[in-house]
This record gives sequence, structure tokens and C-alpha cells, in this order.
Amino acid sequence: MNKSQTGQKKHFIITPGRAGSTLFCSILAHGGADFGMPLTEAWDRRAGAYEHIQVDQASSHAKRALELKQNSKMSKWVMLKRKYHRRMTKLNLATVLNKADYCKNSDADLVRWARGLGYQPSVLLLYRSFDRYCVSNFLRSGGSYARLMEHYANSIETGILAMKTFGGCVIDFDQVLDPQQTQWARNVAELTGLDADALLNYRNDIVKPTSHEQNTLPLHDPRIQAIEQAIAACVGRVFPPTAQAKRGV
Repeated sequence: MNKSQTGQKKHFIITPGRAGSTLFCSILAHGGADFGMPLTEAWDRRAGAYEHIQVDQASSHAKRALELKQNSKMSKWVMLKRKYHRRMTKLNLATVLNKADYCKNSDADLVRWARGLGYQPSVLLLYRSFDRYCVSNFLRSGGSYARLMEHYANSIETGILAMKTFGGCVIDFDQVLDPQQTQWARNVAELTGLDADALLNYRNDIVKPTSHEQNTLPLHDPRIQAIEQAIAACVGRVFPPTAQAKRGV
């Protein structure tokens, strides 16, 4: 690790997917956020943009390393495989963070890995209600309700944990779309140093007036209800990093 990078700020946009992250990242990029790739004025709404393949690869290796760690039979071969996956996690993530100050992914655990690389990470947790996320994902890719719920819940819950540990804020995507809402941009500016007015100006240029459908899923899932309560308590606030997270950075 280059000593000059120690303590450099890096910002993670954590999203379960299908939550408006491409539009949000486009607003950030036009406001000065460096994603390590050229600005784009148009993108495929089905595929997204501002994504690094190395971040996805880092996430896959990190999950595999964790699975091997939980293996009760830590043979020499298992230990070597775990070491390999840990090394590949660091290599892929470092490749992105060496050229970009912002990246997005659904795996909030990568924020912890960034801290381990010597960076000072923070979290922009992009929130979209589960019913809209679920319908959008089901139309696009299919899959069971249970699988969609598990991915969404894990992404948001771990995102909240990472945000409260390393610092950050929750961004309600509906507020990004609402021309009357400006506090989200003030929070982003406080956290990242970007200009709030620049973010709002580009938001006003790119977002077209639209009507939102009402919730269509009869949800009575305690886990989702708990997430909604936790998000409501976080929206509008900027969380500082904990003392533990700042040690050694």
C-alpha cells in the first residue's frame, strides 16, 4: 500500500439494485464526483452505468473468503484458498479505488475492506421502498419473493451497519426525484464536499415530472417493516464515523 493513500476519502453508494442508483450516480458525477470513468449523458436503464466490474469481482471473492472462514475444517488447502480469495478481494478493490473516489455496489462489506486498505470510507445508502424494488426486479429478472426479500434486506441492513460505523447518510430516492426536496443534496455535500447547488441544478435538469404509483404489495413482513423504521430514523441525518472506525486510518 502506498503510504500517500492512507486516510484518503472514498465514498460508497450502497444499493440493493433497481433503486435509481444510475440516475443518482449521474447526478453525483455531473456535480464533480470522480467515478474513474467518463461522464455519460445517456445509459441503458435496464443495465445501468457507473459500475466497475472489479468491484463485483471483489465482492464475489470476499464472500467466498468468508464462507471458507466459517468452514469448521480449516485444512491447509482451505486456508490457502481463503488466502487467495482475500488477496483477490484486495487486488480488485484497490484497482478501482486507485482511480476512483466513488463506487457503487450492493455489498456494504466492501466498505470494511476499503478501510483495511488504508482508506477513509463513507456510505451513501440509497434507499427505495421494498415494494417498488421488488416489482422492478421481478419484471426485469424474475425470481422468488423470498430471494428478492433476502437480498434487499441484507443489502439495506448491512448498509445501515456500515453507514453507522464508517459514517454516511441515507438517500431516499423518492426525495431525489422530488423537486421540492433539497436536504438530501445538503447531506451529500456535507459528507463528500460536492457542491449542493450543482447537484440540485443537474437533478432539476435531468429529472422529469412523473407520478408515483401507490404501494401495490400487501406487505406484512416484520423484517421489511423494521427496515422501514430504521431508515425513517436515519433520513435527513449525516452520521460521523465511530471512534473505532477512525483508529489506524
